[in-house]
Amino acid sequence: IDGKVTSQRDVSVSGHPGTELIGEGSKDGKDIEFTIRMYWAKPRLIQTLYLSEKGKGDKSNATKFLDSLKIS
Repeated sequence: IDGKVTSQRDVSVSGHPGTELIGEGSKDGKDIEFTIRMYWAKPRLIQTLYLSEKGKGDKSNATKFLDSLKIS
């Protein structure tokens, strides 16, 4: 993806620290937007990604999907 991060914040899930990256870019000639969450659950790095064509994503669905992750 040819893109850039437009915002970043700390997040956590089930007590595991993480980072959320929001950005935009282009892939195969289409403008896209993405939200990535990465969590450090030793010894693993767990990543979730919501990607959509720019302007066509549903923020409530993105949040619902990204918030659905549980680490036990």
